[in-house]
Parts: sequence; structure tokens; C-alpha cells
Amino acid sequence: MGIKDLFKLLQSHAPTAVQPSSTQNFVNQKVAIDASVLLYQFLTTIVTRDGQPLTNSKNEPTSHIIGIISRCTRLAEAGVKPIFVFDGAAGDAKSGELLKRKEAKKRNSEKAEKAKEEGNVSEALKYAKRAVRVTPEIGAQAIKLLELMGIPCVRADGEAEILCVQMAKSGLCSAVASSDLDVVAHQCPLFVKNIGTDKEVVQIEFAKVLSELNMEPEKFVDLCILMGCDYTDTIPGVGVKTAFNLMQKYNSIDEILESGFGEKIEDLEGYLKSVAIAREIFFSTNELKIDLGLKFSAPKEKELVAFLVDEMQFDVNNAKQKITKYINSKKSIKQTTLSGFIKKIK
Repeated sequence: MGIKDLFKLLQSHAPTAVQPSSTQNFVNQKVAIDASVLLYQFLTTIVTRDGQPLTNSKNEPTSHIIGIISRCTRLAEAGVKPIFVFDGAAGDAKSGELLKRKEAKKRNSEKAEKAKEEGNVSEALKYAKRAVRVTPEIGAQAIKLLELMGIPCVRADGEAEILCVQMAKSGLCSAVASSDLDVVAHQCPLFVKNIGTDKEVVQIEFAKVLSELNMEPEKFVDLCILMGCDYTDTIPGVGVKTAFNLMQKYNSIDEILESGFGEKIEDLEGYLKSVAIAREIFFSTNELKIDLGLKFSAPKEKELVAFLVDEMQFDVNNAKQKITKYINSKKSIKQTTLSGFIKKIK
């Protein structure tokens, strides 16, 4: 879900922290990518007319494969070095939220099928997107493809976004690319959205967020929790605007509850426990003490074509064309970088 309306709030109250950027600004820089978020985007945007992901002759989704190759080609053309981070096992704190999502996806799948039967294309498309799941099989296919492309992948012990931020704080990457503003709540030094796309690239600098809001990290995290996150329920009657105003007046959620808002919560003890867990999770992004062994390597052209044709049922000419374009994009940026280096020497 992310932090409800955090992007809009930062645009209004911390405008210098939210700045337009470009993919080219990250040339020769490593960028950690939250893979599950990106795969979900591909599965919901590279679709058929009725909103279903593209499939092969075995009725397996292929939208994520097409999306990865296209996005990585765009990044390679700009000289960006992506590192894909995949989710591990979800923690207990998010189990309730995950159950809600699973039930919602089931309902949306049923609604999509009903709308399709009734010939309501727009409704079918809307609900089909909401029913999409990133399955373990899709994740495994993505990892195999990326490894053959020579792009490093790493699986987090828990949520990918946490490891992404840890990597940024440890200097293993320059920024974290995602569309999930939870990354900012984890105090990511530099968050970037829409990198490698035709959309406007936007970056958020966390130091400027704190400076403009005049908050310490602890207070900012409490603001995010109060606005609405995956780990806690919201307080009845407290929306985004009220949450911000309250955090301007008080120093913490505890003080807000003591001021009278605690009376609005049916299970105050349970709420306080969930807040404590959320705080712990958002502050769990310390610098890494281990070597992740991340290495970039040359693409394996023959194996890539074989994977696309034999396993994913791509047309052989289409597969060769996509892989050739990706490989040439990597050669192109090397030549451009070398040319610039020679000019500097002269």
C-alpha cells in the first residue's frame, strides 16, 4: 500500500525535497530496484484489451519478461547499473495486511470475470489489474532472465524495500528506485521514481524532507504511521491532513493519544503494539555489515535466446531482436563514456 498520500504531502510541505530528475543523471551509478513493485507494474500495464497480462502458448504470463528486457535496455542506454532486489518471506507484522490483499484480489478476480461476461470492458480492465499477483514462478523467471542478462539480483531475508534502503545507506547504490513511498519512510537517502521510463523522473532527498518539515527522523516516521501504513490501522477521524496538523502540534503518536485521540481507538493496547512494531520496522534499515557479492557480468546471448524461445515460448526472431538491442545498448554507453573520458584528457 505504501504511505497514504505521502507524495502529495511532500510536494506541498517539502517542495525542495521533491525534484524533477532524469534517468541520465544516474549514468555509471548503481540503483537498487524493488523488483516486486516493478514486476507488478509490468503485469498490470503490459496487458491485453481486457486487462490480463500477456501470455504464451502455455498460458503463462510473459508481460514481466517483456517489461524487464525493455526497462533494462532503457537503463543500459543511459548507463545506469540496476541491481534488482527481491522479497523474501513476509514478516508477521504484515500478515494481516497480506491476508486482506489476498481476499481483495480474489474478490476483484470474480468481479473482473463478471464484468467480462457482461461485456463491460472498462470494469473488467479495472478489476483485472487489481487481481494481479506476482507469483513465486514469476519471480523465479525474472531472476533467471536478469542473471542471464548479467544484472545482479539479491533476495532479501524479508521485504525488498528494507534491503534496498540498507544498500543505499551503506553506499552500495546511489539511489533506490520504486513507486512505493514506504522507501522514504525507511529514511532512504535518495528515492527515485519512474527511472528508465517515458514518465517524468522524480527524486526525493530525505535530508531535505527532514529539513523542510523541521522534523527529526522519529517524528517523521510517526507521521507516516499516523497517515496510514501496512502495519497499523488508522485512527478513526484522522486523515492525512489531520495527521500532519497533529504532528506539527505534538512530538509523537503517544502525545497525540494522550491528548484525547486514544479514546477513539477500540483496542488501544493493540494499536500501541502495532505502532511499536511499525517504528521498529521503519528503523530496521541500518548499514549492512555483510558483502552481498553483487557483480555485473556480460550478457549470455545464446542462453538468453534459448530461455526466451524454449522456456517462455517467444518467437525466435523476436527474442533475438530484443536481446541484440539490449546488448548493443550496453556497447553504446561504453563507447560514449570512453569518448567523454578521452575528451577530458585532451
